[in-house]
Amino acid sequence: MPDEDVKRPANNLRIARARAGLTVKAVAAHCGVVPTTYWRWEKAHSPIPPEQIEALAQLLGVSREYIVGWRPTSEEFAELEAKGAA
Repeated sequence: MPDEDVKRPANNLRIARARAGLTVKAVAAHCGVVPTTYWRWEKAHSPIPPEQIEALAQLLGVSREYIVGWRPTSEEFAELEAKGAA
C-alpha cells in the first residue's frame, strides 16, 4: 500500500483533473502517454516523471508544487479555493 507521501501527489492530481473537467484519456493524450500510464500516476502506482510535472501543472491550472504534493502557500490556497479545487 502506498505511503502518505506517495498518496498526496496522486490525490492532488486526481482532484486537479476533476476540477479541470478533464478525462483520464484527455490528460494522458496531452502528456503523450497511454491512459493506463496516467491512471497509474493518479492512483500512486507509479511516480510522476519529472518531465511530465510542468505539462500537468499547466494543463490543470495548478502549481508544480501542487502536482507533486507539496502543501500550497496561502496565496496558492486562496487561488485554489477560488477555483473550487481546495
